[in-house]
Amino acid sequence: MNKAVLKFFNVTQSEIKPVSLLLLLSFTVGASIAFFYTATTSLLISDFGGMILPYAYVVAGFISYILWIAYSYAEKLFDTKKLNIIGFIFLIITTFLLYEVHSVTGSKWISFILYSWVRVIIFVSIVGFWNTASGLFDIQQGKRLFGLIASGEVISDIIGYFSIPLLLNVVKTNHLMLFAILGLCVSLIPLIIINRTYAKQLSLKVTMAVDGLKQKKGMLLFSTKYYRRMYLIAFLPMIGLCITDYLFLNVASHEFPEKEILTGFLGVFFGIISIIELLLKTFLSGRIISKYGITTGLQILPLSILVIIILIILLNLAGGSSVFIFTFILLARLLEKSIRSGINDPAYQLLYQPINPKERAGIQSRIEGVPKPLGLVVSGLILLVFTFFNISSVLSISMIFALILGLWLYFSRDLIKTYRDKIKTMLRNQSENVHEDIKKLFLKQLNFKESIILERLGPYRNDIIENIKDVEIIRQYIKFTNHHELYQEYNIDSDYNKYLKNITFDTFQSLLKSENENDRLFAAFLVSIYPKFYSYDNIKLLLADKNKNVYRLAVITLGKLKKDELYLYLQQNLIRDEDKHLSKNAIINTGELNLKKLDSLFRTTFNRDLQLSILDIFAEIKTPKSVKLITSKLNYPDKVIRYYTIEKLFQIKYTVNSNEKSVLISYLEEVIETILWYIATLTDTEQFVDKELYKALNDELKRKYDLLFMILSIIYEHKTVNYLKEILMGSEDYDKSFALELIDISFEEKIKELIVPLLGSDSYAKSLENFRYTYPQQSMSAEERLMNILNRDITIVPVWIKVNALLVFYEYNKEESVAYLKANVNSSDLLIQETAAYLLYKMDANLFKTIVSHYLRYPNEESEKLKITSERFFYKGFAESQLMINVIMTLKTHAFFLNVDEAHLTMLLKQQRSDIKSNDIIDDGFYFIIKGTFAVYNDNRKENLYSNNEIIFLKQNTRLNIINNDNLVLLKVPESLVNIIVREDIEKIDYIKIVRYQE
Repeated sequence: MNKAVLKFFNVTQSEIKPVSLLLLLSFTVGASIAFFYTATTSLLISDFGGMILPYAYVVAGFISYILWIAYSYAEKLFDTKKLNIIGFIFLIITTFLLYEVHSVTGSKWISFILYSWVRVIIFVSIVGFWNTASGLFDIQQGKRLFGLIASGEVISDIIGYFSIPLLLNVVKTNHLMLFAILGLCVSLIPLIIINRTYAKQLSLKVTMAVDGLKQKKGMLLFSTKYYRRMYLIAFLPMIGLCITDYLFLNVASHEFPEKEILTGFLGVFFGIISIIELLLKTFLSGRIISKYGITTGLQILPLSILVIIILIILLNLAGGSSVFIFTFILLARLLEKSIRSGINDPAYQLLYQPINPKERAGIQSRIEGVPKPLGLVVSGLILLVFTFFNISSVLSISMIFALILGLWLYFSRDLIKTYRDKIKTMLRNQSENVHEDIKKLFLKQLNFKESIILERLGPYRNDIIENIKDVEIIRQYIKFTNHHELYQEYNIDSDYNKYLKNITFDTFQSLLKSENENDRLFAAFLVSIYPKFYSYDNIKLLLADKNKNVYRLAVITLGKLKKDELYLYLQQNLIRDEDKHLSKNAIINTGELNLKKLDSLFRTTFNRDLQLSILDIFAEIKTPKSVKLITSKLNYPDKVIRYYTIEKLFQIKYTVNSNEKSVLISYLEEVIETILWYIATLTDTEQFVDKELYKALNDELKRKYDLLFMILSIIYEHKTVNYLKEILMGSEDYDKSFALELIDISFEEKIKELIVPLLGSDSYAKSLENFRYTYPQQSMSAEERLMNILNRDITIVPVWIKVNALLVFYEYNKEESVAYLKANVNSSDLLIQETAAYLLYKMDANLFKTIVSHYLRYPNEESEKLKITSERFFYKGFAESQLMINVIMTLKTHAFFLNVDEAHLTMLLKQQRSDIKSNDIIDDGFYFIIKGTFAVYNDNRKENLYSNNEIIFLKQNTRLNIINNDNLVLLKVPESLVNIIVREDIEKIDYIKIVRYQE
């Protein structure tokens, strides 16, 4: 089908067949109802007059309820497909029998039953039609398509109603029922085709044990607020329908007393209404509900009728002309029929979508079978009371109707809130089920000993399992936590506590100045728990200690004691890679004491890493003052700082105020534009799908999406956005539609317009298409896109992507890549510089020497780095595997580093040592073996061998025995990184070591 036509009707290619079949079904059912309703209404009014209507409403209500009871039993026996077929056959047989009886007897009481039978036809056809539609489409499709598929009914209404005056020249009013029966027979054709084509989707048998529902004496009591509100919003409109119908038919019967004339008028009037319905359903319904949400869809009907009813009341009070009053009654009936069918009903059908598919049909039949019939009964009784007391004037009925409309508006608004909560609960339950499945999967893969150790992680256990997607990484964590003896239990009895308290100052001084490392460690421990031992000189002595554990505990003690004298020492340590995590912890322990100094340092330094550390400290302190200091950085000029600020606010689960929200919306636009650039880049570089570049682009795109959801999390509720992220970024389409619906009813319009076209897209092409006017992305050739990557700002394209782009560009087109290699050979970034330099060297060693010589004429920091790099290439022992880019790729294949980003891995490479010889003493810590093999003796003097790509924890003063005099290259993993991965508490580590020593 023509794309323009599909776009006009808001339909996708895959939806053409089900939409067409449902349109046909809607058409045939609509024709049946149109002929049957017109004929039976005319017969009833002609035989009894308008005053019979209240009785007809009550009887119709009871018949509908009895039918529902029978239908609910049938639901237990048959699935949706069979139930629909049985229902339509039942309608054909019973309607034909009633017609025959009326034709033979001409009894007016059969006319009465026939009018009541309209509700039976509506019940069976509506439940069957919408059960089928709900099974074929999800909630987002429903918002677009439910109005459209229901428009088939309107087309048949137009044809049917306008043909009635012509048919009456040939047939009598009661013969119109034969056209209704014929329509029901033809309805079986599309219904059977749908059942066969979509058998799997429609084969669910209705589950009767629905959560929140209890059955008592045949009447269904809804124990959940959501179902109670659905009940009310089905019940109140039925009263509105009946009262509007009563006012309209009473006036119409007075104006057109003859049966054939009344039938002709009803045909023309309802034909006009049907044209309006068609326009609403085909062109406006889906767009209104999609754009303005289900709230507008449910409230537009009661609001519009309320305006008309108020005008009728005012006209009556002012003694207005009966012609004007009749006109407004006609208008009220016109709005009730057209808006209800065109907008309200499709919107109401969406309320069934969050219900379990197995339970949905049962709920739908209950709504059709209980509150709607009850609405008929109640409206009939209200009108009977008015008639009995002779107060059934237009004014009195209109005043009661206005009150009912007010309740309808109130409860419809309340229903939207419960609808939102229903979707939130559903998403939360799905998310929690996924987490439980992940935990069970991991625990099954661990052996008994590993599971026991994992249990010792206590509160960290769930965090680790949820954040790690590979059981081998968990094994690494377990291994390291066991090495570090973090979670072993030690008890300090009361005698030991007394011993600590009775230590004298002289004893402390002897410990402090002892040559024994354990004595000095114990002195540091005493200072940390007993302030009486603290002095400026003592702490300086501990900080100067050569033993790393003594030094560490001294740094921690500075924070615990909250002393200001040595703050500058901690501040200076923030810049040191090796120990900054200790100083950060110490400053965090001082609380708000140094916030002003830290903020002053943040504003005056040009060291970005230091600024990021300060933001970490603010977030960990997490007091109103520290949080305010974080939010003040939202407008910081440096984009990296701004985004890290967002990350910190997300970490502390902060919710922004209105002023901060406007700033974040602008960042949201910025992030979406960047995401679209990455999508366009991935599209243009698909031929490199097997390269590290493509993976790096995908990884960075994921980080940008993470940033997007971080921004949303600090604008809206943190938990809800987290559920949205998990569903939208990792679940199937069915779940995705509910997440998008929650966004639609919860987020403000400006934000919805930004994120729904992105998160609701099912392909990269669709995402780019949705933003072709707001954030257009140019389609490029592979070579053009590689150059585009290399030319983009470093804040958008990280170093790792640029380096891999250089590598791919070199392989793709060596000649064209030369200019970019030359431009980057003197880069300030060591990884880019080394890669560009090596590729030039590999291409033409002489050209490389010439370029290096040129840069060395102008000495600076970059040229010095280049000199060192170039010397490595000409060294005989140099291998390509030693390039930083290749080492990083090796690290990324190791389970321990799998979730560490390339920026951290690049920083890690500064810690590598290649000058190690046999019997060298190594500092304690975690080491990754880049190259070589060595032996280490354990406590039992047994030799353990370690080789390439292994990671090991070495104790302090460990001696290495290098095998075969191999060139050993080790990479030390800083404790700051290990702390992040393992989530260990540094204070707990040192405390355990001290207790063990004393015991």
